[in-house]
Amino acid sequence: MKSRCKVCALYAILAALLGLAWQTTLVHTLYGGNWTALFYHGDQGGGLPNEPAFANTYVFPNDFGFDGQYYRIIAHDPFRKSDSFRYIESPTMRYRRILIPVVAYALALGRQPYIDAGFIAAILLFHALGVFWLGRYAVLFGRSPAWGWAFLLVPGSLAGLERGAIDAPLAALTIGFALYLNEGARCRLFLVLVLAGLCRETGIYLIVACAASALLKRNWPRLAISFASVLPALAWYAYIHFTTPADPSANLLRMALTDLASNLLHHNLSYVKSGVIFLELTYYVSVAGVILAWFMSIEFFFEDWTRAEAIAALAFTLTGILLQPAGLWVQPYHFGRVLAPLLVLLALEFFRTGNWRRAIPACIVTPALLQVSLASALRVVKHLRA
Repeated sequence: MKSRCKVCALYAILAALLGLAWQTTLVHTLYGGNWTALFYHGDQGGGLPNEPAFANTYVFPNDFGFDGQYYRIIAHDPFRKSDSFRYIESPTMRYRRILIPVVAYALALGRQPYIDAGFIAAILLFHALGVFWLGRYAVLFGRSPAWGWAFLLVPGSLAGLERGAIDAPLAALTIGFALYLNEGARCRLFLVLVLAGLCRETGIYLIVACAASALLKRNWPRLAISFASVLPALAWYAYIHFTTPADPSANLLRMALTDLASNLLHHNLSYVKSGVIFLELTYYVSVAGVILAWFMSIEFFFEDWTRAEAIAALAFTLTGILLQPAGLWVQPYHFGRVLAPLLVLLALEFFRTGNWRRAIPACIVTPALLQVSLASALRVVKHLRA
């Protein structure tokens, strides 16, 4: 077991190095050596603080940018010491997702010139942890540690490397959650739950699922761990609530399936520059994959409604159905990342029970997200051949 654990660690280090190599290739081939391009700032986004740390930022023309641009700004001011929230879309919501920004800040020891590098390092760290934890989970059930490499195919795993998205870290923490539940490692489970709650709001579902399962099984130590692990997130949320101006646009509660139904009936492909018919097909296929995951999560729950993983999967399903922020269902690159923990929890059942059917939703949704990385790879090849 120890030798296999070392193999998992080796794979994790190699995954981080490969991720860094891919980022280096993108930066030096497509963006003139400017590493801030990995945060994907758009000239139609919220703008940039007038500070030296943002002076040489790579800005994409005629583009709204991507979420990474906002988390980068938060990383430079994680404790709200300035008015940088003015440049962040839905600042209250995004400031609650403090994990990656504050890890970046800590890695840089708070020194502004190094925080961007700290952010990139934080993403690579969780990229490696995803590979390590998945390999460990596979080994736990008698399978090869090489399965850890499958984390690279988790929806949104490459989005963190290429655009500073924070969804892959939560997917990695979801695997860590399942691993330490099955190993009975209380201290490590506690740490994963704390980090999940600070990563993004949906991470609290892991805590709630752990608490509910512990209560149903009368596992009082695990119940205590669950209650303790939610305290840092609640304290941080309260701090942000009272120090950040209210943002009405952050209200995600609308009629169930509103945004999904609207996009299915009137799908807007204005963001597509080429290959419209193909991308339209992959869109509907990936939506079908998510809906299949919803039904499978319900089946999973009724098979054993006391299991924390099943409760968490159902919670993520309810999120996809009930929370309908405008734009979530516009493209797979959005909803695939948000619902990645659900797809991960289902796919993990393959290792535990050999039920390969539950990996099908992830296999259906992943290709649509990989198209963004494929497009970047083709641009790299075109540039090198020019």
